[in-house]
Amino acid sequence: MFCHQCGEKVSDQARFCPQCGVPLREGEQETDHHLDSVVSAADEESNSLSKSEQAAKYSKVRRLLPIAIPVASLIIVASSIAGFYGYEQKVNAQVVALQKKAEELALKGEYERAEKELNKALNLRPNYTVLSKDIHVIRQAEALAKGLQEVDQKIKQKQYDEAAEQLENVKKEYEKRKGPLFNPFQKEITRRDITITVGKIKQELDELTTIEQLADKLNIVSTLSSEEGKQVKEQITNKIVQIASTEAEKEAKNKQFSKAISILDKGLQYAVNDEKLLSVKEKVKNEQAAFEKAEQERIEQAMKAAAQEDLKNRTAAVEVTALNANVDEYGDLYISGEIKNVATKGIYSITIYYTITDAEGNYLDDGFTTVYPYYVKPGDTGTFEDIYYGVNENAKVAIDNITWYLD
Repeated sequence: MFCHQCGEKVSDQARFCPQCGVPLREGEQETDHHLDSVVSAADEESNSLSKSEQAAKYSKVRRLLPIAIPVASLIIVASSIAGFYGYEQKVNAQVVALQKKAEELALKGEYERAEKELNKALNLRPNYTVLSKDIHVIRQAEALAKGLQEVDQKIKQKQYDEAAEQLENVKKEYEKRKGPLFNPFQKEITRRDITITVGKIKQELDELTTIEQLADKLNIVSTLSSEEGKQVKEQITNKIVQIASTEAEKEAKNKQFSKAISILDKGLQYAVNDEKLLSVKEKVKNEQAAFEKAEQERIEQAMKAAAQEDLKNRTAAVEVTALNANVDEYGDLYISGEIKNVATKGIYSITIYYTITDAEGNYLDDGFTTVYPYYVKPGDTGTFEDIYYGVNENAKVAIDNITWYLD
């Protein structure tokens, strides 16, 4: 056995070099023993050499041993470390690759596959807590996705109230989550929220029968930017046009033109510049103008007829239907007759004025008499009579005038 510092040969039981005093390394006994064997073998081999050659070779070995042993140990340790480091680097690269693939799959919504990749990484690095946390996050995202699937199922079945309730639960869970994996859920939640709102309104459309009811729903869907929102907005607008035009035409038929135009204007507030409503409005206005013109003409005609009627009632209300004049054996003239009320109103206090002439038409006298009954309804008749004494000849009677009062 030799000292690793100065190369001096020492005993197998020695702990320090007797030459330089350096502590001998652990395990060096075995190494030096092995070296002794090597040296012994070399001595045996060199028996054939000369004494001087053996001495020189032995001296060279002794000089190299203190250097060769540390170098050999360093090479062995370095090789081991390099091998271990290379292996660890390879494992780390595999873990990172699996993590990246899991992230890509999770962002695509393939949560089961993402979790499988993370489990593979976890098998390589069981103590890597980040992997366990990633799996937990993916399971949270998967739970949100399943919640949205339940919402979709209820929407498909048109159970919009239940879908809204389920979506509200998903929203509450989403608000607790943070990170890029959860960011896409905001858009998905909003999209389903719009779908539920639109679905509810579509269900209610058949039951909405007034412009006011439809206008309330239109205000709601006008805030929705989705294609579904645009479609239901168009449906509501079309129904407003239908109701407004139908009600307006009904009012116009009943000559309620102002009300009809008011209905059309209300419809045009929501269906701006709608061609059908504008066309109906123009039609109503034309009908209104024609009606007002006809009404004016009717009024004028009515006024004229009323004037004529009033004139007739005042000037020609009484028609004499019979007039008799007879002289009896005593020379007295008996006058009698009948009148008819041809006016449109009742008349009363009717007085007949007459003139008596002889056979040649010479004036003899005049007089008046009243009609009975006192009041004569339109279309009814009345009678009158009178006596003129001492004519003693054939005489004629002519009615000069009739007076009456209108009812």
